[in-house]
Parts: sequence; C-alpha cells; structure tokens
Amino acid sequence: MSYEFASCGRSCSSTSLNAFDASASSSGLKLRGFLAITAKKTKQKKQNKTLLNIPRGRSDGILLGINLEVMEVASIDEGEFYVKFHVRNKEDGFQWILVAVYGAAQEEFKEDFLVELVNACNKEPCPLLVGGDFNIIRNPSEKNNDRYNDKWPFLFNVVIDSVNLRELELSGRKFTWASSMQNPTFEKLDRVLTSTEWELRFPLATVRALNREFSDHTPLLLDTGSGTQGNKQPLFKFELGWLLREGFLELVTEVWRKESRGSTKLEKWQNKIRRLRQFLRGWAKNINGAYKKEKAILIAKVEELDKKAESQLLSRQELDLKNYVKQRLSFLLREEEIKWLQRAKTKRILEGDRNTKYYHLIANGKHRKTRIFQLEQEEGVIRGDVQIKKYITKFYKDLFGAPVGNNFSLMESQREDIPQVSEEENEVLTKSFSDDEYADDTILFMEHDLEEARNLKLVLSTFEKLSGLKINFHKSELFCFGKANEVMMDYVKNFGCDMGKYPFKYLGIPMHHKRISNKDWQAIEDRFQKKLSSWKGKHLSVGGRLVLINSVLSSLAMFMLSFFEIPKGILKKLDYYRSRFFWQCDENKKKYRLAKWSVLCSPKECGGLGIQNLETQNRCLLSKWLFQLINEEGVWQTLLRRKYLSNKTITQVERSPGDSHFWGGLMEVKRDFLSFRSWVVHDGTQVRFWEDCWCGDTSFDKVFPTLYSLVRRRNEGIDRG
Repeated sequence: MSYEFASCGRSCSSTSLNAFDASASSSGLKLRGFLAITAKKTKQKKQNKTLLNIPRGRSDGILLGINLEVMEVASIDEGEFYVKFHVRNKEDGFQWILVAVYGAAQEEFKEDFLVELVNACNKEPCPLLVGGDFNIIRNPSEKNNDRYNDKWPFLFNVVIDSVNLRELELSGRKFTWASSMQNPTFEKLDRVLTSTEWELRFPLATVRALNREFSDHTPLLLDTGSGTQGNKQPLFKFELGWLLREGFLELVTEVWRKESRGSTKLEKWQNKIRRLRQFLRGWAKNINGAYKKEKAILIAKVEELDKKAESQLLSRQELDLKNYVKQRLSFLLREEEIKWLQRAKTKRILEGDRNTKYYHLIANGKHRKTRIFQLEQEEGVIRGDVQIKKYITKFYKDLFGAPVGNNFSLMESQREDIPQVSEEENEVLTKSFSDDEYADDTILFMEHDLEEARNLKLVLSTFEKLSGLKINFHKSELFCFGKANEVMMDYVKNFGCDMGKYPFKYLGIPMHHKRISNKDWQAIEDRFQKKLSSWKGKHLSVGGRLVLINSVLSSLAMFMLSFFEIPKGILKKLDYYRSRFFWQCDENKKKYRLAKWSVLCSPKECGGLGIQNLETQNRCLLSKWLFQLINEEGVWQTLLRRKYLSNKTITQVERSPGDSHFWGGLMEVKRDFLSFRSWVVHDGTQVRFWEDCWCGDTSFDKVFPTLYSLVRRRNEGIDRG
C-alpha cells in the first residue's frame, strides 16, 4: 500500500490526483495537501471515495481520495485545515485514522491551525497517520537561511508531542518547498506523522521525496513495506493524449485504409480494429521509450539545479536553462495529464510484521535511515529491491571472492608450517601510540604581517618535510581581525585554506566574538526534544524514563553548560521537555503532575528522585573555572588575569557590559563560589573586608546590614578595611 502526499500549487491534473475520478481532476480548483491511496487489486474499474475541502480566502483546499476496493470508510470528519477518514483495510481488517492537513500560511491563522490539529488527533482510539503541508518548520536545520523565529516551531513540536506522534524521516530531499526568487528560500514544510501503534503495524514504512516538476512543493511517497506486482500484459487502451501528437491522425488513416481480409463487412471491420490495435501498441511502445528518456533527462536536470540552488546562487544561464527545461517538461506532460484522466494510478500493497516493544520502534527508525531506494552506476540507475539485491550481491562477491590459485589451508595438521609472530614482535604490536605519533588539532596565532605569514607557511612546509606529517590546509580555516580583514584574500592565497565565518564550532561549541545568543543553544534544545519525545515515554517505565532523562546530558550538553551561563528561556524549555517526558503515560489517560519539578530534582535523601538540576549544575561547572583561575597557573589563566584583573583580585572585580560571554558567566556565579570558600588572610589584600567570610561563618555585610548599607567602597580588602 502506498500513500502520496503533495502540494500541487496549480490547477488539479491527473499527474497529481492519481487515484481520483476524472471529474475531480478537471474541476480546475487549486489544491494543496491532497492524499491519494491506491492499490492494484483487480482488473475491474476502481471505485474511489473522494472528499474536497473547499478553499477559504487565500488558503488552498484539500482533496482526499481512497480506493474503496482496498479500504472501507467508516466515517468522515472535516475541519478548517484538515480532512479525516476513519478507514478499515479490507484485506486484514486493520482499522486506523487518516488525516490530510494543509496548515495556515498566514501568521494570524497558525494558532487556529495548531488548536484544530490537537483536537483532530487527541484521544483517538485507533492508530493515526497524519500528513500534508503543515506550513511550519520544526527547527533551524529545516531552513536554508538564518531567518528563523522559534515561536511557531516550538509550539508545533509541543503539539506533536502532546498527541504522541512521531515523524517518519524523509529521504531523497532535505527541503520540500522552495520559493521562486533568484536567491530562493528552501524549507521543509511537508511531512508525515504517525502514532506508534500505526508504526508498529507497518514497521518497514518509509517516506521519500518524488520529483516536484512544476510545483513549489515536493510530493512525498509513503510506502508501508515491500510487495510484488504481476507481470501480466495490460489491456490495450486508446490514449486520448495521442491525439495531441503531430501526424497521429494521418498515421491512423494510413493504417485504416489498408485492405483487410473478411467475408463480411463486420469481419473486415473487426480485422481493421485488430490490426490498428496491434500497430498502435507497438507504435506507443516505441514513442514511450523516447518520451520517458527525454522526461527523465529533463526531470534530472531540474532536480540537479534545485539541489544546487539549495547551497548557492544560480547563474543567469542556469536560471534560463531551468525555465527552458520546465517549459519543455510542461509540454511533454500534457499527454500524461490526459492519460491519468482515464484511469487511476496503481500502487503496490506493502505490509510488515507487528511488534509492540520500545526497542523495536528504535530499530525501525534506524532501518528506515539505512534503506537503499536506488543505486547509481555508469550504466544507469538501479531501482527495485530485487535488482538492488542482485547488484549488491554480485558486487561483493567480485570484491571479496577468493583469488585464483589460493590453496591456503587451515587444517590443524598444517598449522606448524605457517610462520607465527614471536613474543618480541607481539610486544611491539601491542604498544600504544606515543605523544610524538599523535597529531592533534592546532591553533596558530600571529600578528597582522604578510611577510611573517609567508615565513610561517615556509616553517610549516619544512615541518612537513622533516616530520613526515601532512598538514591538511583544505580542512583548515583562517580568521582575520581588525585591519587584517582588508587583505584577507592575500592570507588565504598564502596558506591555501578557506576563510572562516562566525560563528564556527570548535568541539561542538559555537565560537563567536559576540555574545552567544539563544539560537546558538538550538542544538542542545533539539537534542533534548528528540531524545525525550513523548512517544518514547509512553513505552518506558518510570525507572526507564529517569535513566533517559539523565543520560540525555551528553558530552555536548555538558560542554556547553561548562562554558556559558545558560539563558533563563533555554533553561525553562529544557526543564519543560524533561518534565513532560517524565510524567508521560498512556495517551488515553490524563497526565497529572504530582510534584513540582524542583522537588524531583532534589537528592533522594531529601525526598527527590535525584534528577540533575541544570541550573545548579551549570553554576557548579562555571565555578570550576574560578577555582582554577585562583589556584593554578596556565596560558588561559594569564590571559584572563591580564585582561580583566590587572592589579585587582577576583573578589574586587564586577561584571561590566563589555565583558565576554564566558567571563560574564564567571562573574554571575562568583558570589556563590566565594560563599563556599575558606580564606587564608595573609596580608589581607586578597580578602574583602565586608563580603568574604574571613571571620566566623558569616560575612560582615550580613551580620551588620545597616552599617553595610552606608559603606561606599564595599570591595576593599582587609588591609584597607
């Protein structure tokens, strides 16, 4: 069984409405978010059930169609932004719900769309499949530029999790929509969402992108598994599209006028029909071969230009070529559009095994990511599971097959004749790499001087010759500051590396000369959201949820928390994901939160569950830098002392607007850090008289608050107190 989601963005035609009646496709309505469900069952004419959601205002309509030979429709529901069918598969009796959506493109209607989506999917007892054009992206990676507003993506993700849906990963394309500008915007607006029950019923389901040809949207094809299709020769059909071909009528007239055998006029007429049918069958096969070849070339060229436009601007020649190819493709597709007015396009019936375990769902997701839909080779493209399997088997047999003349024997009696590794040689093999043999990433700093840069390149080249190590300049990046930016290209030509752009990532951390914004925390937020999806919580026990909540704090998240003060808004979102996941239960039950999140984050001996408190952990990790700054010596300590401390102590400096994000975070946790520190007074220059606990367990500012309020120089040391 196959399902096709698409947003045609043009007058309906049979190329897009491939399972519907001819009358539906000739209505001339502009439709988006339609869904076709087809399956090849019998030779008889198909009975289709269609529902049209009439366009409202600037929004387009929705057309949903089902082949009644494959499914029964129990009930139909329709909303402002969706069409919903309750269906039952005739073959196995499986009941489920199909929802085709077209989300609001206007900002003022997006909230109404999300509310309606929740109402359409919430508390449904049957497995759920939702697909179409949602007109909302889920994260910044689903857009090709930096113009990103987190409001609607955040709410959209909340809606998806609240109704326990899971997105089936798309293969074939990164984006599903493109604008028509010279510098186009690409976004992923179309997607397929399922409940875990539906996915368990079809564990081999995959979603792949088809060729979008004219539309600004890419149609999506959802297959539920693998199947077979008969090899019977189809019945002859006279295609109305043939009438568009130049010289077709003259060709038919020539064949029809030939003499035919037969004793009666009826017999002669039947022989003429039979001869014309045989001629047209062969003629159509020949022209269809050339038609398909030209169409494939044109579609491949459009796809090539589309993918290129996702990463760089197209030249004027490429834009003109793209327009010409689309015009030629439009001409070729006229015949195909008429063809699909005469029949419904058939799809294969695909099924898979049913499982009920959480780990099976994870395995299914990984299987979808590794599935191969086609292979490219010099002779052409290989498609189909059978052909791909044959090609891969032959390839690896040729690659790993035994070489001719290999008579090597592994018999026990002949083992003594085989040379073995000595004990001395074995010790050499087990030795670890030395520090000299390990090549680490290196950062080089230099002043703005082109002559010095040439000398540095000479030193690096000499190092390569003497050490035998190779410096990969193609993977290196060069950053210039101040006046050096004016001659950046000279530096690039000298070193042969690329120009670096801010922000860049080093060990997963965004590096920038400006303050790190909330957008730079998006990778951490996306990780929490992905790992703590509601559908996972539904299949895990309370203990399993606790383990997953704490394990999501991976090295990347901990690395970010140890370098930067986490913004309050990001902290609130991360705690929201964790809290929602922990209190997750079966979707048919109401989810009550029986305790505050702060209580759950308390230690177990204090009545909590020991869940890590992100804010406390963030402040502790930043405090480690203060401890090393005060008690240790190193390059970074010297740099920070010269830049921020000068002749002052850590207790005497305060946060200022010009501080870096890293130093600002240290100043934010300084007071908490100093409150847990024990002091050795010495000469009193390193200890504050009023705010440090140098005499007793409490600082003087808390013991004498009234007197402290009158003090002007509060950061003075004991030597001046």
